[in-house]
Amino acid sequence: MLKELLLREATSKDTDFILGINNSVYARKYFPREKDITKKQHLVFLKNSRKRGDLYFIIQFKGRPIGTVSIYNINSVHKRAEWGRFLLNENVKGVGPIIERKILDIAFKELKLHKLYCQVIDDNSRVVDLHKLFGFKIEGVLREHLFINGKFHDYIFMGKISNDKK
Repeated sequence: MLKELLLREATSKDTDFILGINNSVYARKYFPREKDITKKQHLVFLKNSRKRGDLYFIIQFKGRPIGTVSIYNINSVHKRAEWGRFLLNENVKGVGPIIERKILDIAFKELKLHKLYCQVIDDNSRVVDLHKLFGFKIEGVLREHLFINGKFHDYIFMGKISNDKK
């Protein structure tokens, strides 16, 4: 499966796929917004993210797009970046660890970053546990920071230093 699972740069040709996955009910559980993202908004986001030097990937399996992931807020002075926007089609299972390993390799081996960090909503315990398996540590919690579907949620900040184990 590893060789068949690829990350490639997202382009404007991926817009329909990205909007489909980002605007899904499944995605809104973890990425709350008031309205769907429009095609125009997405194309502006893509253009601006390229200008900032963000890496926005399409996850492909056997040549088909199955998700998205990104390394962004890349800071070359402090040698750190954030990663996330990690969304998979709802029916895709078992690729999270492979994608996380690929992201860590890009961040620490290719970009030569010192730190990679992310934010996870509190009820996404599977993702928190996955990050911990790869050596991420909880660095802080913003209590009741998000209001989703009538309920407040904590926002968990996690980070990994390049020489941390795993």
